[in-house]
Amino acid sequence: MMPPTPDNCPSDDSFTSDDDIMMDNDELCKSLLFPDVSFPSADEVFSYDHQQTGFDFRGFCRERELDFYGTVKLINYIRSCTGDGCTPQAIIETLQQSVPDNGRALWDDQKYMSPVVENDALLFCFDEASDSDSELVSLESLKAENAQLRSQIAEMRTTFRRALDLEDDDKVKTVVQRQIADRDRSYFDGYSCVDIHEEMLRDRPRTVAYMSFCEKNKDLFKDKVVLDVGCGSGILSLFAARCGAKRVIGIDNADIIVKARAAVKRNGYDHVITLIQGKVEDVELDCKVDMIISEWMGYFLLFESMLSTVVVARDRFLVDKTMVYPDRATLSICGVETSSFQDRSLSFWKDLYGFDMTDIADTSRSLESLRGTGRPTIEMLSPGCVITDECLLREIRMSSVVDSDLDFTTDFEFRALRDDTLDALVVAFSVYFEAHCDVPVQLGTSCSDPYTHWRQTVFMLNEPVGVSAGDVLSGSFRATRLASTRRDYEITFDLQINGRSRLPTMYFSLS
Repeated sequence: MMPPTPDNCPSDDSFTSDDDIMMDNDELCKSLLFPDVSFPSADEVFSYDHQQTGFDFRGFCRERELDFYGTVKLINYIRSCTGDGCTPQAIIETLQQSVPDNGRALWDDQKYMSPVVENDALLFCFDEASDSDSELVSLESLKAENAQLRSQIAEMRTTFRRALDLEDDDKVKTVVQRQIADRDRSYFDGYSCVDIHEEMLRDRPRTVAYMSFCEKNKDLFKDKVVLDVGCGSGILSLFAARCGAKRVIGIDNADIIVKARAAVKRNGYDHVITLIQGKVEDVELDCKVDMIISEWMGYFLLFESMLSTVVVARDRFLVDKTMVYPDRATLSICGVETSSFQDRSLSFWKDLYGFDMTDIADTSRSLESLRGTGRPTIEMLSPGCVITDECLLREIRMSSVVDSDLDFTTDFEFRALRDDTLDALVVAFSVYFEAHCDVPVQLGTSCSDPYTHWRQTVFMLNEPVGVSAGDVLSGSFRATRLASTRRDYEITFDLQINGRSRLPTMYFSLS
């Protein structure tokens, strides 16, 4: 049978699942040993190579106990061999007969952390199926657990007040401060789990945007001191170091930093990168920094985000306030119909290797059940759901934003593009790497952008509303952080159609 090629392979939709990486036709995975052959998934690459040569890539990686970074180096090493004209059999024999030299294998060289093939899709999906038997804790479920803990703490505060009759304000403040510290510990504990970082690293648009910014603007990093705020797994610190930074300092209060230090050392950058466990507000640095890089965005851009922490780092440590990346963010709103909505898991079951398996899928989820509950939901909607144009709600410039800007009220107005039913308002965000950049980079999360783990935030109307093409939908939008839980938001919408039909005010809680 002819192997799939970019011209005759099945469509990407036939292979997508919750953890899959969505790829365009020009982003198929090239075979390791036969680079003229491409496939929609890493599994098919490794299966084809195994069938043709007997070389079991995954088995080789397990045998050599290669971690994520070691596997990246091995892929790039093999790519370099095929690029030099080596035959598949010669490559396999070299790998199987290789003995580590002074404890280092042939591919264990820092140069193999750089992609040999530009935009090599295999580097971002080679491990997509390797953990299929394990239960991965999703980012959403961890945050839901944190939200539940916050709710319990709020109830405890009320109980304490009644039981202890704490009428003295100073005593009340002490209790609240202790509760905030407990919530902070819960928040950072959530980000100590490896699974949450794996989900973010698997998010191809997210990770590639940061990598592209670094790789395409190396002059910004050359001989600079870079601060990575909320460094997590350390991947942004590694990007910065690889692009020529003189020194990189990463700060994170989660325990994942212990493993990140080991990854930094394994990849030979421990002489450049220093990772500090602690809160930005408490850490003292021995120098000012030239640049801040951070992946601070949360759902809805601001929910559970680290933006206020980045602002603190900017004001405490940064020489030039225009050197925070991403340097600009926008929050936008549009109207959608949801009758055609299908979540990604249902789409997966609809065409499973040529079979309709939707009877097995969980079809109990319904956006309709959210009407009137005050609970937004995080979903990936298709562009076809959008029935209005888009309106900018908020623009944030990292050089000048202050903490008080994160609570705001703004007016919006957009037009219906067709006759349809308005079921929900959807908010999405984009971030931009632009200031001082030779090659600007943008990362978007709208319905028309590639899938990211942030997806879109969907606010279901209390009742569906019919609209006609050209109708003007206007109103006000208010986002306010809770006094006791500053990472949570209360959202209020006022909406009217053509300046006349006013809908009842809608209240939502992002917590």
